[in-house]
Amino acid sequence: AAIADFGRAIELEPQNAAYYHARALARLGARQPILAMSDLDQALKYDPKNLQALATRGELYLRTKDTKRAQADFDEALKLAPANSELPATVGLAYARAGMFDLALHQIDAWIGAHPKDENLARGLSARCWVRALANRELDAALADCDSALRKDRNSQVMTYRGLVLYRMGRLDEAVTQYAVAIRAQPRAAMALYLRGLAEEKKGDRTDGDADLAD
Repeated sequence: AAIADFGRAIELEPQNAAYYHARALARLGARQPILAMSDLDQALKYDPKNLQALATRGELYLRTKDTKRAQADFDEALKLAPANSELPATVGLAYARAGMFDLALHQIDAWIGAHPKDENLARGLSARCWVRALANRELDAALADCDSALRKDRNSQVMTYRGLVLYRMGRLDEAVTQYAVAIRAQPRAAMALYLRGLAEEKKGDRTDGDADLAD
């Protein structure tokens, strides 16, 4: 229905880049990446400096393993982003999801270094914690990032990230405890339940582990 509505809006204003970008997002939600890419190309045809469209297309290029084009879009978007933008952290997470951890950390480090007192610093710290945990490296630094983020924002997602760091460090009892806190804060947090299940099973507790994985 959203795709159809945006289609009608485009019929009325066929050169409105925002409508193409909005329809692209809807098409991504509907698992139509080829059509979404077409809409993003149209959005950038009519507004080459559309920050959101560039970032979205960059992430879509990453999904298709077209790293060169993804970097070009991200670099252009970062040039256009305002000084206080969270875009570097967002781009960093996109690189992390693609397994490109060096680029991910470079982007997030740059943002944190430039915004040491920003109101969104907790998000940057938690993103860096998560990337390091995914990469399974610099785990002491990852734990410090998550601890700093949690002092600023008791967020269940950050608790989950911290649990993964502890899991990677082999501190399984602490990981399970951390996931339990995250789940109390957000009872249906799928990632926390899944990761707690893995930690429980690694400890040899298959009953609780299987129950968490099933949830």
